[in-house]
Amino acid sequence: MHLNTLLPPKLRENLYTDCMHALDNVGWDFGFSFASYGVELGVRSTEEEVLQILSKELPYKSVQTKAATVERMFSVLPTSDQSSEKGSFHLYWDHMLFSQKLSLDGLVENLRGIAQVAIAELSTRRLFIHSGVVGWQGKGILIPGETHSGKSTLVAELVKMGASYYSDEFALLDEQGYVSPYAKPLSLRDSKSQQQRDIPIESIAGKQGVEKLPVGLVVVSNFQKGAAWKPSTVSPGVGLLHLLESTHSARRDPARAMRLIKKATNNARVIMSPRGEAEQAALKILNEIPNSL
Repeated sequence: MHLNTLLPPKLRENLYTDCMHALDNVGWDFGFSFASYGVELGVRSTEEEVLQILSKELPYKSVQTKAATVERMFSVLPTSDQSSEKGSFHLYWDHMLFSQKLSLDGLVENLRGIAQVAIAELSTRRLFIHSGVVGWQGKGILIPGETHSGKSTLVAELVKMGASYYSDEFALLDEQGYVSPYAKPLSLRDSKSQQQRDIPIESIAGKQGVEKLPVGLVVVSNFQKGAAWKPSTVSPGVGLLHLLESTHSARRDPARAMRLIKKATNNARVIMSPRGEAEQAALKILNEIPNSL
């Protein structure tokens, strides 16, 4: 990505706070704008080198733009005069200090993560639900849940069993309630270090979903060591509440979130159960789809 690092973008004036004006006084020499799903974002730093690195690690479907003003600003401040390769960094989200003394790898992971959250919160092109998604027999299976709930591991097992991969991060609903792919690489955590690593779906012989799908099944489940998979069917209202809890824009526009989730789950079955090992639960989950048709 070729960067226009001469003119860092500015946060939209109506989003400014006194603290943001104070942060501007640091003197940001370099920056660039990028957009994803209609949301304009900006990154700035006092070092050009770090921006060159970050520009290659942006969220899925991000493109550089020439926007002079943005809806969210991420500021990267080196903590010493060390090089970008060995130094540490403070990361600001608008005026807030989000994280400090990050390694370069930690900076990349944190920036990509909070940029994804900003896109999910602000996009009006899709409704972003924090959820794993696979396709099976022409229907979408949604697995909402928080980070560390085991979504990615379960999605990986479902894909190994023949389901098509849509996402391990977000379910994207359109105005008709259909779910679209958000096909970033699988992010699996090392069991010891808890560091994320990106896994191409092809490396587990998986296939990528392409077409948008109606939702056939919503799986409300969290990993519990040793738990048996014994799902019960729950009401659409219970499913709606769980999906709303996982929808980043629900606080900003609850009416839109409820409308699209209702459309998506109108003909879907909602099941709930704790689960143990993902491999044991995955096949049983796929067997639920015929009961949902």
